[in-house]
Amino acid sequence: MDIQTTLQHIANGNRQAFALLVERFQRPLFSYLGRMGFTQAQAEDLAQETFTRAWQHLGQYDAQKAEFSTWLATWQFVCAGIAAVQWYCPALTHRLCA
Repeated sequence: MDIQTTLQHIANGNRQAFALLVERFQRPLFSYLGRMGFTQAQAEDLAQETFTRAWQHLGQYDAQKAEFSTWLATWQFVCAGIAAVQWYCPALTHRLCA
């Protein structure tokens, strides 16, 4: 099933289609997070957060503006950046969020 068909199934409420999407993009996402230096546990947390945010914002995806993989990678980058600050600079996180 191509990505646009999968996204249409998801839009129609098919949660199994989202599971297929996760399967398709999970390995590249983990590889990227590993190269960034995150531990396995951290990568799992970030992957879950990335896919959760993708699910929540799927209606905002525009195939005319970017490939789905690029759009998903943007969420991954955002989640990883937030996590890096939270995990590695807790004092900074406290100041920014206070």
